[in-house]
Amino acid sequence: MTDIINTDDEAWNTRRVAQYRGCSTVTHKRHVRQGRYATPDFRRGPYAFWFRSTVERERAKEIAESAAKEAVRRVAQLEAADRAREKQRQKRQRECTATLSDT
Repeated sequence: MTDIINTDDEAWNTRRVAQYRGCSTVTHKRHVRQGRYATPDFRRGPYAFWFRSTVERERAKEIAESAAKEAVRRVAQLEAADRAREKQRQKRQRECTATLSDT
């Protein structure tokens, strides 16, 4: 069987992919095992390799997921701030009503 490899696309080993992602090789391998990162495009003996295009695609996916999580977090943060402002407004209104009824 002959391996068909795209010669225009550079192949990166585990260490290089981990460096690009900013994590250790152990963490990278764990993410691959857990299915949180793409499986290798090909293997040479015990060594795994990913094409640069695969690494870039996974990076774009990670960025999109991170942006989605940040958007959800931001919406929750704004809702919490709105609730806090409303509670403060109600508290001031009660204090004002109490002050007016005392006079």
